[in-house]
Formats: sequence, structure tokens, C-alpha cells
Amino acid sequence: LPAVEGGAQLGWWTIVVASALLSLLVLDAAARRLLPLAALLQLTLALPDRAPARLKVALRGTSRTRLEAWARQTTIARLDDDPGERVRQVLSLAAALHAHDRMTGGHSERVRALTAIVAEELRLSDDDADKLQWAALLHDIGELDVPAAILDKPGPLDDAERAVIRRHPMDGARIAEPLQSWLGEWADTVVHHHERFDGTGYPDGLAGERISLGGRIVSVTDAYDTMTAVTSYRRPRSPLEARVELAHAAGTQFDPRVVRAFLNVSRERLRWL
Repeated sequence: LPAVEGGAQLGWWTIVVASALLSLLVLDAAARRLLPLAALLQLTLALPDRAPARLKVALRGTSRTRLEAWARQTTIARLDDDPGERVRQVLSLAAALHAHDRMTGGHSERVRALTAIVAEELRLSDDDADKLQWAALLHDIGELDVPAAILDKPGPLDDAERAVIRRHPMDGARIAEPLQSWLGEWADTVVHHHERFDGTGYPDGLAGERISLGGRIVSVTDAYDTMTAVTSYRRPRSPLEARVELAHAAGTQFDPRVVRAFLNVSRERLRWL
């Protein structure tokens, strides 16, 4: 009889603990979608950071090999298109950018991985997420037309140099134009990633949802990596400082919905506690 009572008691406690964990998960999901962005930022800052681990997972799990396989599958039925050639074009462009400027090449790969994480949080379809990753990998491809002396300058740029840099979204769209029919709407990521949500960005001064979703996503992931990267002329910001900056710029520079998604994936989830 004591054994039976003990088993019943254990079962009861198991139900209580499971119910509590389930409630915690539901509250976490609701809070992250309903809390004001400032409150969500405070919530995420209070929890341990898992961004580096998540980034490593993204770098492994969404490798170029997997993207190549996706490219072959999505274009295999198109008789007027050579899927292998499309893959070669993208990887050749990425390799050329890396050779032109190693810092930019590493930056593009990190932005691709961060973008994969945000795409998962925004629940994009697998097909859309993969197209977006190709576009994110090539977001700075226009910098092939920027002299290496400007890209590698150990200090702030002057007005003329900034004008050259500001042309790279349009130059990138021109370079990546052969991929337009393949990437569809996600190709606009390249030309839109420096547009600002309030309409004060470049090259076209687009605002709000007139900016492509890819452009709004990569704007956030690009800025985060830029802020946290090591450069020769300024100290990198910590992940915590960069997250605060993203939250402060939500609604002006960045789409608040995308910032919310980024904050959700960059900190330890309550369910792991």
C-alpha cells in the first residue's frame, strides 16, 4: 500500500511540474508577442545569452552545401534554366567578394547565418528562407565596385568615400540581376538593405513595408554584425549593447517586427530554464 501511495504521489507531482512548465512556455510565447518592445528587451537582457551557440548552429545547419541542394531541387523542373549554373554564379560572386575584401566576405557569411535564425523566428517557409539566405550572402556584392583602399581604410571615411560606399546597393542589384528570376522578390534584399523604416535610408528613400521584407530583415542582421565586429578604428560593441541599440532604433531605422524577432532568438528562451 505505501508503494502504491508513493507511486500516486510521484505521478501527481509529475503532473504538477509538467503543467507548470507548459504554462511557462505559453506565457513566454504570449509575452514575446504581446509585450511592448522595451519590456521585451528588458526580459531578454535578464536571461543568459545563447546567440553565439545559435550562430554556430546556423552556420553548420544552413551550410552552402544544403543551399546548393535546395537550388538544384527548386530549379530542376525548369528546362530554360541550369540550376548548376545558378549555384556557380552565386558562389563565384561570394568568392569574388571574399577575395576582394576578406572582412566583407566573413561579414556576409555571418549575416547569412543570422538571417537564417530570424527567418526561422518569423516562420518563413523553407523555400523563402533559403532564397533569403542566398540574398543575404550577396547583400554587399556591390562592394566589388568599391576600391579596396576605401574598404580597408583604418578610420572614418570622408564625404567622397562615403558617396562611393553608398552606391553599393545599386551596384549590387546590377551585379546580381541575372539571379532576379531565380530569387524572385528576395532579390530586392540586395538593393534595399540600407533603406530605413522611417524613409531616410538609401538608395531610394523607401519607408515601411515599401521596403522588401528581405531588406528589412538583413538591415537588422547586417547592423548587428557590423556593431559587434572587430574593426581597426573602433572597439566592437558587446552583444548586449548591440541589442539595446537595435531596440532603440526600432520604428526609425528598423522594422519593429523584425527587431522583436531578433531579440527573441538572441537570448536564452525561458523554456530552457
